[in-house]
Amino acid sequence: MRTDHPRGKKEFAELSEMLSRSFVPSYEDWRELFRRDYTLDPAFRPEFSRVIRRKGRIVANVSILEKTVRIGRAVLRMGGIGAVTCAQEYRGKNLSSVCMEDALETMRRNGMVLSFLCCSSALNGFYTRFGYTETWPEHVLKLETRHLAKLQSTLRVRPYKASDAAALANLYNTAAAATSGSVIRDAQRFHYGILRENLLAPSKADLQGCVHVFRTGRLPRAYVVMRADEFLEAAFLPGDHEAAVAVLVWLRERCGQELTLKHVGPAHPLWKFSRRFPHTLQGGMRWSYGGMGRILDVKAFLYALQPELEARINSEGVESEGHLHLIVDGQEHSLILGRAHHTSLMISTHRHILAARVECTQQALLQMALGTLSYADIPSVQVSGDKALLKAVFPEAAPCLYRLDITVQST
Repeated sequence: MRTDHPRGKKEFAELSEMLSRSFVPSYEDWRELFRRDYTLDPAFRPEFSRVIRRKGRIVANVSILEKTVRIGRAVLRMGGIGAVTCAQEYRGKNLSSVCMEDALETMRRNGMVLSFLCCSSALNGFYTRFGYTETWPEHVLKLETRHLAKLQSTLRVRPYKASDAAALANLYNTAAAATSGSVIRDAQRFHYGILRENLLAPSKADLQGCVHVFRTGRLPRAYVVMRADEFLEAAFLPGDHEAAVAVLVWLRERCGQELTLKHVGPAHPLWKFSRRFPHTLQGGMRWSYGGMGRILDVKAFLYALQPELEARINSEGVESEGHLHLIVDGQEHSLILGRAHHTSLMISTHRHILAARVECTQQALLQMALGTLSYADIPSVQVSGDKALLKAVFPEAAPCLYRLDITVQST
């Protein structure tokens, strides 16, 4: 069964029409959203949209958006899956599955080592067949706004302007630098994410701007993304307590008696600052945005991840050389990690070696590398050897996918 990519303005219009009808009842809004995706999104490349044609028209589609994600110090190329759709009259003929298989191969062929997507819980089983697994656990922090009553802010707030994009992208990248799984943004991609959120606004009144900029003079110090009364995202430089206070004061005035933070996660500066006040925490195996992921090339993934694994061992004060032997879906991979690996030959002849062996699937490896789950909490993972090495290499963390990085949910 032949797959291809859409060609020319006419087919992109046709594809936008087909996709938008899958997102009823807001057909007109979704048609405009997809039209912009195919003409303005800097992450979109026509050859990364895999389609099947029947009788001269597109009847099935899977779109790939190439992005760059961070896992600590490791930077990896990622393919985001979206707009998985099949025309109603052609459903049940395996066309979406064919497009998904082609998308996986296209991503591998183009050097992407990871793939992420967002979907409704009803579709988890479909994507599990292609190797995807739940990736982002949802963490929720709740504050009663009465506990914020004494906070005051001197920062000025105004709606977002296109000229803010570079400065706000820098704020985001700094704030998200410690968040496993977050996407690296440039000014162009940041601005397009804001355009998308405005198109998704539930009423025309919200089109005045879902992003609000906090500043001193002309200097942006923070931003908040809101849609109606729902908090979606915020960023400011770590350690900027004045900006943190300004954000909480602004949210206090808009969130009634309770402020809920559920799209930033424990590694985010706003989350850390908010924990100074009386709060409640929720977490566990509920999945943020239906986020799922998979490794596309285990060898390339481990190679790109090695600087982060080295840093994890060093930060834990492990002076010994670490030998990590991984058997992932039956394929063997060996890594040598730690400070002792970089010492002189004379010193290294007397080095102490820690060794561990892990047998797992690529899905489990991704969850352990991101910190979604501890290796001890994944029943299928078999480990032996030094537990200190395993704990250093695969610590529990708080991976998070930020709102402006989410493309269309897969359907």
